[in-house]
Amino acid sequence: MTEMLIVIGLAVVLIVLPGCQGKSSKEDNGTQNDNSSEKATLKRSDDKDDSSTESASPEEQLETVSFYDDGKKDRYAAYWKDNPNESAEEVVSYVNTDADEPLPDDPEEISMPTTVLTIANKRHALPADYEPKDMVRVPQPCSESDFSCYLGDQFIQEVAYQPLNDWTDAVEAELGHTLKTIAAYRSYSYQQSVFDYALTSMSEEEARKVIAMPGLSEHQLGLAVDVTVDDVRYDQLESISDYKVLLEIAAQYGFILRYPADKTAITGYDHESWHFRYVGEEAAQTIYQNNWTLEEYVGRGNRS
Repeated sequence: MTEMLIVIGLAVVLIVLPGCQGKSSKEDNGTQNDNSSEKATLKRSDDKDDSSTESASPEEQLETVSFYDDGKKDRYAAYWKDNPNESAEEVVSYVNTDADEPLPDDPEEISMPTTVLTIANKRHALPADYEPKDMVRVPQPCSESDFSCYLGDQFIQEVAYQPLNDWTDAVEAELGHTLKTIAAYRSYSYQQSVFDYALTSMSEEEARKVIAMPGLSEHQLGLAVDVTVDDVRYDQLESISDYKVLLEIAAQYGFILRYPADKTAITGYDHESWHFRYVGEEAAQTIYQNNWTLEEYVGRGNRS
């Protein structure tokens, strides 16, 4: 059972509307900015950095990496020993994501989740009382008749609103698809309800594999959206012929595919072809071009 299907069942049973009920939120007035400037086509690169000199010792090669952390030097060395074909930069980046260590039972709580690069995952938890400010209704929410749609309006942080609107317009103009947001902001308490509902049909161990615990979901940041196009089921989005172009357009407007299939060890979550995260245009294009995750981007010293 996927998280989305569980949420659908929860919405029916609890008759709950996710989003910003009872909050003061800015609503979409239908005005869109002119986005007539042509976006450059992005090209992904899998090239490796071979700048390290073979004459330098492993320790010296690691220390030349600009985002090297002396407190993790033993972990760098251990990981590189097990993965000798990776570059010094790749080693430092990977260890900086903490993916070389087991997932903690008690994730570290984030004190000030205030930037578009804030990471919420199984290692970094959002406070239970955290609610993003300046929320606005998303463009093109799906209707109650659509598969996998939340009932009611969806909201996102204002900083991501226009980029999402522009991405939606670009998908329509370039691909002929209607991009629909099927899930956006979720509160800590709503995520708790989702998890609790899952426990009615599976064990906690099973639930943790497919559903984010409260505080560990990016949706609480108000920067993540689950999307689909037209009448396509969200879990079949990757099957559309122009899915790769959809990812490229997303990066042009500041959104990244958050959970790639080949990065589960780093993100901590299974592949979700429908889950996107706003990180800003510069970060999104760099992440897309290099086939990185948000963890890898931040692990390279990018903090704001």
